[in-house]
Amino acid sequence: MQFQKGQGGNPAGRPRGPRNKASIRMQEMLEQKVDELVEKLVQIALAGNIGALRVCLDRLLRQQTSLSFARCRAWKRPPTR
Repeated sequence: MQFQKGQGGNPAGRPRGPRNKASIRMQEMLEQKVDELVEKLVQIALAGNIGALRVCLDRLLRQQTSLSFARCRAWKRPPTR
């Protein structure tokens, strides 16, 4: 056996923080076009795309720290038939 049982060739593992070069490049590309992407997402959401609407609302609600849990609980779901 080359290594003792339970010990690998890289006991420290992959260092924390370093990312794949492709991930870094993708993030750089997205950051360059963030305004256009957000505008397009809002347009798609307004056109009725539920997934895009969910993303927009999720981002908005995360930023609204003044929106209390009590106000959310006060909303009543319409009765189903």
